Amino acid sequence: QTKGEKKIFTLNEVYDAPVPYLEKQAEYIASKLGYYFTFGKAINIKGGEYGNALLSRYPLHDVSVISIPDAINHNEPVYYESRSVIKAYINKEEKKYHIFLKEIPPFQLQRCLFLVLA
Repeated sequence: QTKGEKKIFTLNEVYDAPVPYLEKQAEYIASKLGYYFTFGKAINIKGGEYGNALLSRYPLHDVSVISIPDAINHNEPVYYESRSVIKAYINKEEKKYHIFLKEIPPFQLQRCLFLVLA
């Protein structure tokens, strides 16, 4: 490890589809870096899956992927896409760190912050 080396990466818009350049993107990147990883499916696309990935220098524990229900009201003039959250934790220097990964489009950010604060 070098000074300033990133220990955790979050990736959005990750594919795992049976198309040569879209297969297991998270696994490929993690293997090149020597990192642990997990993939969180949000939707099915191109015969495969699409979502987010979490890459970590430290082992990931108690990993789960939580689907976020789609909006009930689709009357706003924006594109809707199903979302998910990756939840995991790492142990570093005898401390437990919880990690939550979710891609939030700008038009949903205000609503999501409201839900977190409520």
